[in-house]
Amino acid sequence: IHDTIYVYILPIRILNINDNPIKFSVNQTVIEIVENDEYWPSKTYSLPHATDADGDLITYSLYLHNWNEPTGLFELDANNNNNLLLKPLKKFDREQQHLYLL
Repeated sequence: IHDTIYVYILPIRILNINDNPIKFSVNQTVIEIVENDEYWPSKTYSLPHATDADGDLITYSLYLHNWNEPTGLFELDANNNNNLLLKPLKKFDREQQHLYLL
C-alpha cells in the first residue's frame, strides 16, 4: 500500500461587497478649462477622492452625460499619490460647446 498525497492549488477570488455607501470629498467639482489653451497637452485637473466606511480605496469611472463627441475629450489618470486626474485630449472651443457634464 502506498500513501499518496494529492495537493491541489485552487485559486480563490474574494469580491469586495460594497456594503457601505461611497462618499466623495466634495459634493460637486467645477473645472474651468481655458478656451484654445496652447499648453493643454501638459494640463491635468484633480478630481475628488472617494471613500467608504471600510476605508477601501475606491476607484471610479466618469461617464459622459451630454457630450456631442462621445470619445476623445478626456482621459483619467492617477499620479504617484493615487490622486485621480482629468486630462484633456484636445483644445476646447467655447463656441462649439461651452459645458461638459461628467
